[in-house]
Amino acid sequence: MFLRASPRLLFWLVVILLGLLVGAGSALLVIRKAPSSKEPWIAGQPARSEEGNSLARARKSLCCLLAPDHREAIYYRVEKDSRSRPLRAECNYQVVGRSPDARWWSLTIYDSDFFLIETRFGRHSVNSGNVEVNSDGTYSVSVGPSQVKGAWLPTRGEGHIYLLLRAYYPGTALAAQPEGAPPTTIRLVGQCA
Repeated sequence: MFLRASPRLLFWLVVILLGLLVGAGSALLVIRKAPSSKEPWIAGQPARSEEGNSLARARKSLCCLLAPDHREAIYYRVEKDSRSRPLRAECNYQVVGRSPDARWWSLTIYDSDFFLIETRFGRHSVNSGNVEVNSDGTYSVSVGPSQVKGAWLPTRGEGHIYLLLRAYYPGTALAAQPEGAPPTTIRLVGQCA
């Protein structure tokens, strides 16, 4: 009996396994490639978990596992420069922004697989404690493979990259309206293939 049922059972097990793989793969594709907002910075987590939609929560789980509540930290992601071109590891950029209203903030660089970019410099982020903030509240950070003086986030290789701005212990106004990211310009420096 088992020998006669086994090809049929094997067939259904393969069908179920393929269905699970196709479903999980397509869900991951939708989560990673969901339409972006018109603004450069995309709020990386829903303002309040009960208000966030399932896609926002799924995207948060991919990049920001164990992320704290919005009253403790707000995450913003950017994947395009100020001219709406995708950020690329082989290009150099100048990021000029205004410090968010928060006790402490950091700007971290990731590759397209949501991993830190490994470089010989061992540097993946800058923060409000090690970046010079001008008297008007602005900062400037270079991003790319070409080493420069000042705040610099090195990249290597080719492909899509993105930046994650974390604002820890945001001020009252930012915590109430976390969708409004600090104004930032991300400018391509030089030529890029």
